[in-house]
Amino acid sequence: MTLVISLVLGMTIGFFLKLNKNILKINSKIQIVILFGLLFSMGMSLGVNPDIVSNLKTIGITSLIFSSLTVFFSIIFVFLFHKFIVKES
Repeated sequence: MTLVISLVLGMTIGFFLKLNKNILKINSKIQIVILFGLLFSMGMSLGVNPDIVSNLKTIGITSLIFSSLTVFFSIIFVFLFHKFIVKES
């Protein structure tokens, strides 16, 4: 719930405050630094977990299979959609 409140509050402030380009550039740089900090801390949390480190090969293979099948079936769905739904003129 806190995440949703933060998102709506940020959208509301952004809607009513028209920020100039300099402030938006600064905001963009701050967001990138915070994002890298978040990724670093998540990596640290994963790195100290012995269960994840010991199963890294299995997790990687499962992730590769899942992402490959997702891309494969997305391509097939788009092909079938264009072939049967969007008829060529």
